[in-house]
Amino acid sequence: MAQGESPTVGRLLLGIRLRKLRQSKDVSADQAANHVTRAPSAITRFEKGQTAVPAIVLGKLLDLYEASAEERDALNLLARRARQSGWWEQFGDVLPMGFETYVGLESEADELRTYQCQVVPGLLQSERYAEALMRAEPHPATEEEVGRRVQARMVRKEILSRDEPAHLYAVLDEAVLRRQVGGREIMHEQVTYLLNQARQRNIMIQVLTNELGAHAAMFGAFMLVSLDLGEPTLSEYAYIEHRTGSLLLDKRQETAVYRACFDEVRAEALDRDKSLSVLAAIADGYKIK
Repeated sequence: MAQGESPTVGRLLLGIRLRKLRQSKDVSADQAANHVTRAPSAITRFEKGQTAVPAIVLGKLLDLYEASAEERDALNLLARRARQSGWWEQFGDVLPMGFETYVGLESEADELRTYQCQVVPGLLQSERYAEALMRAEPHPATEEEVGRRVQARMVRKEILSRDEPAHLYAVLDEAVLRRQVGGREIMHEQVTYLLNQARQRNIMIQVLTNELGAHAAMFGAFMLVSLDLGEPTLSEYAYIEHRTGSLLLDKRQETAVYRACFDEVRAEALDRDKSLSVLAAIADGYKIK
């Protein structure tokens, strides 16, 4: 199932460029809203990439902003991209609330950095490990729902094996590797999978050993998503999941905190070679003799 350009990123880029164009023409958000007979909040949602811009509304805005032919072509192209369906939409009924926005960003990420203290990150999970996690939920899904959620998780991983793959840097607390999700056989399969993935040129997995003690990321797991799209305001996001939802942070002062935490735990974790040795030993320990 091939992944195409992300409509999420298309909406964000369109919004950023519409805002820049509006401001360059000294048009207020209220003036723009009156021109297209919408509430000012609608202009805010368009410019933040929260909703797609209808073709008629976009045309009126470009008239108001006196957009050049080149600007019109570029923005209309982005608008068409933003109105397309992302691959994840077919799984919308089984994905967690708020996750679609994150996965839309992840699908075009250049670099991903994650610290995990409880479970293997989704991009590095084997199918049976992912299934075992889903069956541990307090309100287990149906067999069909579990199957589709696992399928969605496997499709996500394509960003690591595409022609120009994303780079993933993962720091895993040793507890992630010691917790027997699904039993010894599944854990042997999962840790062996991690070992193989850690040998890929675009994937770095480091182990944070139990002996380390207190460290900068003890508050919990997180993911940093970096995109290189020529827009400084669309460059880095921090994603944090919790029991009833998630947070997607984009303010520089917020993402800077998580970046600093990641840099610290990465520096304190075992290097690549030592981490590979630990993974191999743990995988061997899970073998059923």
